[in-house]
This record gives sequence, C-alpha cells and structure tokens, in this order.
Amino acid sequence: MHQHRHTREGTSTIIRAPQRGGKTLTMSLFALSHHQKGRRIFTNLAYSFPYTPLYFKELDLNDTEVVESIRGSAVTLDEFWMIMDSRASATSDSRKLSRWLYQSKKMGIDFYGTTHEVHMLDRRSRENYDYLIDAQVLPRNRPEDQPPSALYLQIQNGPLQRQFSRRVTIELTPAMLSLYDTENVFDPLAEPEDYTPPRHSVAKNGYKKSAPYEYVPRPRTTIPEDEAPFDF
Repeated sequence: MHQHRHTREGTSTIIRAPQRGGKTLTMSLFALSHHQKGRRIFTNLAYSFPYTPLYFKELDLNDTEVVESIRGSAVTLDEFWMIMDSRASATSDSRKLSRWLYQSKKMGIDFYGTTHEVHMLDRRSRENYDYLIDAQVLPRNRPEDQPPSALYLQIQNGPLQRQFSRRVTIELTPAMLSLYDTENVFDPLAEPEDYTPPRHSVAKNGYKKSAPYEYVPRPRTTIPEDEAPFDF
C-alpha cells in the first residue's frame, strides 16, 4: 500500500525595516538558526555558513528528485520587494514566483523575505504571509562607522495566522555582524551558470547534478549554539 509522507507546513515571513534598519541581519540570524538545526539554506546572499545559491529556475517542484532534496529547507530572499514589486505584479516572473512560494509551503519550506514596506510588495505577497517582523538596530542614531549593539524585533501575525505578538531584543556580537556579505547578492531569477561564488567559499555537491552547488565558507567566525537566535 502506498504511504503518504506527512510534512509540516512551511511558513512565510516578511521582515520590514528602513535602510540600514536590520532587515538582512534579522533574516541572516533566522537562516543561521535553521542551519544549526541541520536544515539546508537557499539564499541570494553569501553567508558565512553553508548555503546554496537560490535559483528558482532550478527548483522545479514538479521534479521528484528536487522536491525530496529541498523538503524542509529554509529560503531567504534579500530585497524581496524588488522581485515582487507591487508595480510589476502582472509580470511572468512575479506570477511564477508566487506559485512557487505557495507550493513550497506544502513541502515544509520556511520562507523569509525583506522589504522596506509591505505595500511595496504585490498583492499576492502582502495578503499571503504568516508573520511580519519589524526590525530595528540599536542605537538608532549612531555614526555610520559604529556597529549596532542590539537588534529589536517586533513580531506579529500576518493574514494567514491567528493573532500573535512578541517583542524581542537581541544583544549583538561581532560574529553575528559577520554572518553575510552585502557585496555578494545575486539574482535568483538568473541562470545558475551566471553565479560566481565569493572567494571565501568552496564548492560542495549540490542537490542535483545540473543544479547549483552548495557553498561551504571557509571558517571565519563561529557562533556558539547558545547564541543562536530564537524560534517564534
């Protein structure tokens, strides 16, 4: 008899903040938490821990081999609004990505995307997410060359969840501030062969022979388990 696999439904989280407000840092902390739990990370950023470059054209959810290898993973997409722009909701890429995000939740994939404002996202995105996180690095009025000392997060439910609210302050360490490289952001809608890995990374087998490789950064900084961010 054929047995059906039960998979926990994934979540979709929007992270909102102004420029230099802590959006990418917040997303990177969640990515680190998932990585430390053994989950694979797909992203358009270059992290200081193992990650797989995110190319939606290679993540065919109709391909059984791909589905089994990405099931239960986490996807982080910096500047999500640039792809799901409210002014371009009728484009082919926007519609395809919306369908992918809806389908991926059934495979236990948790998605995180950053934006300056929710209204900048197309209607499909702003009406179909589970959680909204407002991020703010502290102190607010610090010199540009001064790193933040803390990250304040206000977490609330989105349209798909029951009422929920939580406020958290995370004391930041130098290791946390070195989780990602802002100069290595690539286009998740591009062809995989167009991606050049950052110098500090080495290739590891990917999830499919024809698909992108997973990049394992050479050790630079490590974060103890007790410094990993929370789950909500």
